[in-house]
Amino acid sequence: MLVTALVLAIASGFGEARGQDRTSDWLEARGMNDLLSVHLENQLIAAAGDASSRGRLAARLAEVYAELLRVEPDEGRRLEFVERSKDLLKVVSGEDAASLRIALARNRYLNASRLVENGRIQLASDEELAGAIRELGRLADELERVRRDLKSRISNLLRSKSRRAEQRLDTTLRWESTAALLEGWSRYYVGRAEGSTAELERAQLALGSVLQGEDPIPDPDEVSVDLQVMEGFSRAILGMGLTTSALVSTQAGDLWFRRLEYPETDAATRKALPGWRLAAELDAGDYRRALDRLERLSDRAGREGDEALPVVWLRLAAVGGLRGMEDGDQTARVLAGTALAELAGRGELAQVRDLADRFGTEALGREGFAFRYVRGIEAYRVATEARQAGDAGTASASFEQAVVELQAAIEQPDAAAFATARAGCEALIGWSLLELGRAAEAADAFESAAASSNGDRRADALWGAIVALDRIVESGGSDASGAASRRDDLSSRFVDAFPADDRAPSLLVRRIAVEENPGADDLEVLLGVPPTHPTWELARRRAAQALYRAYRSARSGGRAEPGARMLVVADELLGRSREDGIFMTDLRGVDGMLLRQAAEVSTDPEVHDAVRAARYLAQIETAAERGGFDGLPDILNEVAYRRVGLALGAGDFEEAGKRMLAMPMVPGTPEADRWSRLAAQRVHRSAVDRMRSGRIEVQIARAAVDGGERYLELQMVSSEEDPMVEGGKGDRFAVLDRDRMLPFAASVAAARDALFRAAGDPDDAVEALAWYRAILDRRPLDGSVLEASGDLAMVTGDDEFALDCWRRLVRGAVSGSETWWKARARQIAVLLKSDPVRAGEVLAQVRVLYPDLGSDPWKSELRDLDVKIEIAIEESKTSEPDREPEDGEQDFGTDGEVSRDQ
Repeated sequence: MLVTALVLAIASGFGEARGQDRTSDWLEARGMNDLLSVHLENQLIAAAGDASSRGRLAARLAEVYAELLRVEPDEGRRLEFVERSKDLLKVVSGEDAASLRIALARNRYLNASRLVENGRIQLASDEELAGAIRELGRLADELERVRRDLKSRISNLLRSKSRRAEQRLDTTLRWESTAALLEGWSRYYVGRAEGSTAELERAQLALGSVLQGEDPIPDPDEVSVDLQVMEGFSRAILGMGLTTSALVSTQAGDLWFRRLEYPETDAATRKALPGWRLAAELDAGDYRRALDRLERLSDRAGREGDEALPVVWLRLAAVGGLRGMEDGDQTARVLAGTALAELAGRGELAQVRDLADRFGTEALGREGFAFRYVRGIEAYRVATEARQAGDAGTASASFEQAVVELQAAIEQPDAAAFATARAGCEALIGWSLLELGRAAEAADAFESAAASSNGDRRADALWGAIVALDRIVESGGSDASGAASRRDDLSSRFVDAFPADDRAPSLLVRRIAVEENPGADDLEVLLGVPPTHPTWELARRRAAQALYRAYRSARSGGRAEPGARMLVVADELLGRSREDGIFMTDLRGVDGMLLRQAAEVSTDPEVHDAVRAARYLAQIETAAERGGFDGLPDILNEVAYRRVGLALGAGDFEEAGKRMLAMPMVPGTPEADRWSRLAAQRVHRSAVDRMRSGRIEVQIARAAVDGGERYLELQMVSSEEDPMVEGGKGDRFAVLDRDRMLPFAASVAAARDALFRAAGDPDDAVEALAWYRAILDRRPLDGSVLEASGDLAMVTGDDEFALDCWRRLVRGAVSGSETWWKARARQIAVLLKSDPVRAGEVLAQVRVLYPDLGSDPWKSELRDLDVKIEIAIEESKTSEPDREPEDGEQDFGTDGEVSRDQ
């Protein structure tokens, strides 16, 4: 319970303010803390001469200032609150000042840590950095003293039973946790700067207290997953990863960082995680891992856009590599060159120039890919500016110079180490050549760039090649025919690979402007092309792709309309192919893809066009028999998966389950297991969704069980080849050693539980309990699994396991929460069956904490149990002979017996 209270401090606000007045209450209830602070300041002035009132108002104002400092994003406003808070500290002291001092400390931490992080990327002077480290050192020591005072206060409050003490305890715990988080991060920065193992270890102690209270420093798998949604809790895990990387190794730190990959993690922390990992690797001098990470991020940016690799991370990698080069590390040189080339490729020449100024131009070298690439980009920039200014001579000369420099960069011996940047270099050669009127050479450069690019960059390179070839076609001559064929081929490749790209419509229908986004208006233009027009088929194919894209991007519940429209267009295209007599002879191209997409859409439960789906699936099967899908060995497994979806759309879970269990239709193919897993997962999730929305039926519950267990079984097949998974063959629970399988397994166990309650087969209960136990072996404090296990164990009469579950749940739940009341009531109910006396003792302890026994339904249930306990004790007295208690045994049980159930 203490851990939960500590963590809630990081994200929660304050408790009830002291010294209530109606205006203050009204402002506080509406979150108007800024106005509330002004109101309290005026009251404080008006209370001059009234020491009691001034003390009360000042204490409450301190809480309001602390909250304003905590949430205010604007630095100028924060500085204003800092000055007002410093004045107030002359009036308040002791406990009332603690929260305000911590809030002020947080502001100091933000300023100092910002300087340290600027130093990490060479944007702070040595003097600024040294001053920030001194400030963080002082701050850490002050926070440690504040925490000691707060812990003493917490100990006193824990001994009190008053409601007022409970409220004050909650607030004090929150601020102690905030202080621990700030202290931990401050000591991390000091330890990193000074190379101090002692400071890093003290940082871990502070961060560990945020994650696990006063217990020893936890292991990564011991901390709560659910609490990672809170920023402070995730920041504490991040701090543990950084300190562990510095104290042990980057591999050890990765165990903490991996926890932050979970979807439960605070979104901002998870988004920033790659940059922090890169920072940890650079601090450790692990340039190989840093280079690998940078290359992965660069590939991802090529697919998803530059936001996947922010400029600040590129600068961090460049600075780290340049520093490593000073020690002669060759991998660091490659890292620096890669980062600089990426910066240059994005047009961040100011960043490159700044780094050259700070490290010296000799740091970049006089030769090598990165140096020549930067020179080429600079020439290209001069050329484009001259062209825009109307200076044709300078523009032409500069484009020529850009080609020379960029070509020289590609020919450098180290160019192979810069695969992603090299492709960008080739693309820039293409645009320069195109400006010089050398379209054929430009097309070759663009195609070469496309061959080694991904995502948006590949699309840009393909587009450049198409533009270059289009110019050759327009100019006529002997090369026009070959250029047209090559252009059309590239256009098809572009549309197939990038159907959602804004430029795709212009390749299909020339009437749609190149720069326009294919939205609703463009779609209507495409659909308005008459069947007699030469571009009808191209327009319809683009419309089908656009509608398919809209269908895929729509959220759950919004797919029916774009899906139904897509099927109408698909029917037109597929029907025309049949009329031409070419259908089913070779469907590896666009018709085959369209047919498969139509089958996907029509079998989606939201669309569920059973007539079309049956036709599409039959066509795919017929075409496969005739060799129309040669080279796609998994096509029949894909069809089987679609039929599962069709059955689910019809609500026939029995049929869906049978088809799922019969997969794969063609074993041993490359994707056989994947399609089988997808089918199992789909059946399970659909059945679970149906159970949540209505009455549980045996057929649906059985489908949920069959689909879930089949999915886990298929996961186990792949895990047997994974040396990282313990358990080996034959251990059906070994799949749970993969953390990501635990939530799915819990869902399967719940489905088996539901099947038992619907059908009454005790074997289902035994199986559900077996899964619950296996999950708890790996995640012993999982609240939802403990609750489900306890409920089911009570139904099946496994009182020992039920009691263990309720005890663990009581220990982990927040006192007074719904979960806590349920666990206490069930614990007492189980104890009543075997030991009424102990059950009575536990109930008595509940009364001490909550004399009124909480609210219904728990109040009524506990009162009923109280009566039953009294009856059971009386019956035991009449049925057993009196005996003297043994030495060391009291009438209320031994200390050990009582302590287990407190």
